[in-house]
Amino acid sequence: IGVTLSNAGDVQRALDYFALAIERRRAAKDQAGEADTLSAMGLAESRLGQHRKALALLELALTLRRTVGDKRSEALTMDYLGRTHLDLGDAQRAAACFEQALALYQGTGDKRGEAVAIGDLAAAEAALKRYPEALEHGRRALASLREIGDRSNTAGTLYLLARTARDSGDLTAAEAHVAEALQT
Repeated sequence: IGVTLSNAGDVQRALDYFALAIERRRAAKDQAGEADTLSAMGLAESRLGQHRKALALLELALTLRRTVGDKRSEALTMDYLGRTHLDLGDAQRAAACFEQALALYQGTGDKRGEAVAIGDLAAAEAALKRYPEALEHGRRALASLREIGDRSNTAGTLYLLARTARDSGDLTAAEAHVAEALQT
């Protein structure tokens, strides 16, 4: 219920449901479920602009994920942490999180997660004004996303490539990426 409410924009009510779910998960000694709920709470707090709260919740979730040994969920949580650091303007820490997420996804064989982590790494590199690296990561992410047929993330990655090309001064490439994204 909490995730549905959060996705519908009723984030505060979602947080109330998540708090109840945490109590139940802890009572049942369900660490994986507790980590899921903490991650969802972190994302909800981030939507409210409460990025520091989000970081604390995601760090708790990460600790539980590591205890449980679920590498794919650990990778997802690392990615969420990276995005939250990026929201806070700490692109260096974000990049480190995305690199860890990428390594974990590669270890699990999750091609979509791997492609998304590479794209997120491109965003962090762009925020650091390391445009050649950002463009290279963006191209790698784009190729992987096309390979697996992920059109939604393909369009987002094309937009990222367009922004990065624009910021690096290559307006021709930026226009080409926008045109391609509109066709996706």
